[in-house]
Amino acid sequence: MPILLDEIIKVIESTKYRRGRESFVMLLHYFKGNSIIEKCLESLLDDSELYGFAIRELNIMKFYQHIEKIQAIQKIERNTREKREIERYLKNANKLRSEIGRTHEQRKTTDRD
Repeated sequence: MPILLDEIIKVIESTKYRRGRESFVMLLHYFKGNSIIEKCLESLLDDSELYGFAIRELNIMKFYQHIEKIQAIQKIERNTREKREIERYLKNANKLRSEIGRTHEQRKTTDRD
């Protein structure tokens, strides 16, 4: 893991910085190819101070494997900014799902012909 990314993760994981960690979370999509990033963002979905930022990063990186967890957050969230991020994430995830479904149906039709 690059040294810079390692230091960013240390800051994010240190709760003593509280909301000061937000700007560090917003940097994670720049390290998209690293498997540690998705694990870090997934763990942040349990952190009420940062899950809005984690959802934004997951959306930017097109990691849509956390729909159920984010839907659970949606039920309790009251903050408008976080609500918008959740709605954007779920909209994009559903859009991708429907595109995959259409592609799958097209393949079935092509295979039959």
